[in-house]
Amino acid sequence: MRVIAGEFRSRILKSVPGLDVRPTPDRLREALFDVLAPRVEGVVFADVYAGTGAVGIEALSRGAARAIFVEQNRAASAVIRENLRSLGIEKRAVLRHTRAAVALPQIEADIVFIDPPYRLEQEYGRSLDLLADKPPPLAIVQHSPRLKLAESYGSLKRTRVLKQGDNALSFYEPLLQGKLGGDVVRALPAVVRIFREANAHDALERRRRERLQLRHRRRLAVENRCDEACATLPLKRAPAGGHLVQHGA
Repeated sequence: MRVIAGEFRSRILKSVPGLDVRPTPDRLREALFDVLAPRVEGVVFADVYAGTGAVGIEALSRGAARAIFVEQNRAASAVIRENLRSLGIEKRAVLRHTRAAVALPQIEADIVFIDPPYRLEQEYGRSLDLLADKPPPLAIVQHSPRLKLAESYGSLKRTRVLKQGDNALSFYEPLLQGKLGGDVVRALPAVVRIFREANAHDALERRRRERLQLRHRRRLAVENRCDEACATLPLKRAPAGGHLVQHGA
């Protein structure tokens, strides 16, 4: 298994042997991120039922700011940790070794990817119901094409289905009032990125002004010390006239 594109393109990822952990196929990951290309830059991406972490790592490779990995299987969690370490991206990732039902209500992410084992069909509706209480701008579910998911879960409505072989991806977005609601939701990651950049610029400008003010205060302090030193010099008459001058002038 490998990273498809981006910063870590073609890097090999470790996988977990056995049927309980089913990695998202390379072709399906490529199709997924072709859809996400305009939205993944700078976002927080959550990979739930993460398995090997391949989907979340792909998001990081393509420009996501951070990734949250949720995986209950101990062996799979160890593989995620090793894959992150091999790429040197541990600081951009959070790994939660716990059940999805525990983590989902606490997750704050722009995009949430959910991929339960296909045999645990009840996990799909349960996970989407939990997300619907505090919906992210986008939730994506990988599932069998034979599994019939509802068109909506609370405030989350299915907006797209992508099918490929034995796999399908359902895209859910929150319902907003007004006809511009969908556009607003799609714009959220870009808005968040703009605010982050503006805050970073403000911080740089603030530090620049502080440095200038410090230099100005130091210059004034030096000038004041000079004036005080000159004021203590004894006076003497100039040889050519009757004016008083200071020693050292």
